[in-house]
Amino acid sequence: MNLLVLGLSHETAPIALRERVAFSASELGDAVTSLRTATQLEEVVILSTCNRTEIICTGNIDDIETIIQWLAQNRHCDLSVLAPSIYHHAQTDAVSHLIRVSVGLDSMILGEPQIFGQMKDAFLVASGIGATGPLLEPLFQHIFNSTKRVRSETAIGRHSVSAPATAIALARNIFSDLRSCRALLIGAGEMTEVAGQPLIEAQVRSLTIANRTPENARDLASKFNAEVIPLSELPDQLDRFDLIYSATAARLPFIGKGLMERVIKKRKRSPVFILDLAVPRDVEPEVGELPDVYLYSLDDLQSTIADNLRKRNVAADEAEALIERASLAFKEERAARSNQATLLSLRQHLTHLGEVELAKAKASLDRGTPPDKVLEDLSRGLVNKIAHAPSLALKDAGKRGDSHFIDAVSTLFALDGSNDESITD
Repeated sequence: MNLLVLGLSHETAPIALRERVAFSASELGDAVTSLRTATQLEEVVILSTCNRTEIICTGNIDDIETIIQWLAQNRHCDLSVLAPSIYHHAQTDAVSHLIRVSVGLDSMILGEPQIFGQMKDAFLVASGIGATGPLLEPLFQHIFNSTKRVRSETAIGRHSVSAPATAIALARNIFSDLRSCRALLIGAGEMTEVAGQPLIEAQVRSLTIANRTPENARDLASKFNAEVIPLSELPDQLDRFDLIYSATAARLPFIGKGLMERVIKKRKRSPVFILDLAVPRDVEPEVGELPDVYLYSLDDLQSTIADNLRKRNVAADEAEALIERASLAFKEERAARSNQATLLSLRQHLTHLGEVELAKAKASLDRGTPPDKVLEDLSRGLVNKIAHAPSLALKDAGKRGDSHFIDAVSTLFALDGSNDESITD
């Protein structure tokens, strides 16, 4: 195996450097081609995300400095700044590293699933331009299969560790089907956008954005295909919504206990889930005391997130064991394929020697040579041809004092007599 992984990640480089080195999706194909042209690398895949850029390659992998220089030049980055952040893994260590990355064990958020899709996309780009071959093609299939196995046999990705995703998990405990729920986002800032994406992924029935200035929420509403209402209409419309997420910059709570008592009465005791993401809070804590209201603040979610993270850490230990076995399995598979190729070549070589001597024997018989003499010459000629190359190699090994090679030849040809019985059979 001739494999190298070289790159940087959130563990080794600050975000400013990661941004500088990152490749957009439209740049990946040209970057792979450029790298292969500038080096003696044979197969190349470039994985680039917000948290890492890695070059996975085969060929002249010992020339690491040239690869780093290419990366610095291609990304217009100072080599002295880039080089200290670079790590590299080779051979079986590289296989283990790639599976860990694909599973999400090396991610900023432990067990996050997005990296798996990003690795698939990176491989498809390289494969599409002919930059993958006899090593990277089976390697990436092995990585993808191993990732699916780890994620199915462990709980590495089953417990939410972000506030919006954790909120969705909690909401599912209240509502049997989120697809029947109407959701409301209060505010139009960055936190609102982050919180809204899991709602879209959960396929809520409808999504509405309430903002003090409706015009400022139009872009976000367009992205989410959401309705926009002014914040001033909230008291009259709040009862419409089953899920309420609030993340404004208000100095004081604007959803109070009195308002929610009226909302619950209008909803005829139908439950409502409220996530207050604001600091200071948008919702009075007393609202959580009302029946059929499930109020969560960021602090409330943290305990759930911490518990889920502990569960993921336990799953990570289980995943590491599976990854170690998967890496070893790939190494053994490659070795088996190499052995099969060598065995095939040996058989073809010996068959050729036999055919040459057999042709000589037939010619001798045609000339009238006695059969006993023909068989004797056939046996002697075949032995000499088979022993020629090993004899020369043994002489060289003797000069070098290479006892390991001499022992290997002795075992290979059963010179200790261990296989005499099979020979006579």
